[in-house]
Amino acid sequence: MHLLPTPGKPDQVASMEIHRRRQRVQLARLLQITEKMLEYAQIADWVAVEELETLRKSELEACYDLQQQSPSLLIAEALATLLYLNDQIVELVKIARSELTTHYNKMARNRPLIDLYQDDLP
Repeated sequence: MHLLPTPGKPDQVASMEIHRRRQRVQLARLLQITEKMLEYAQIADWVAVEELETLRKSELEACYDLQQQSPSLLIAEALATLLYLNDQIVELVKIARSELTTHYNKMARNRPLIDLYQDDLP
């Protein structure tokens, strides 16, 4: 939808266009951050994922504030994409957590054997 300038209201039209540009820039940043989070999650760099999540939260808050001022289909579509990417990240986190739990349980089962072995050492 393209707004045509109305006589006597150029400031309002310019303000709306600036607002839309800010929305597009913020949405692009959000998508880039989320895609980078997914890349880091795929290689199990959880420190980087956490750092980007902190940055993403502040960007999401700013985006939400803009959406409250002027609801937009563009933002709704971008948020749907963000949710999809986020679901992929969450799935990778679940897999990593499961692998860590399995590894921890193996170590816990072997601990008595290690203790027994160490007790037998001179």
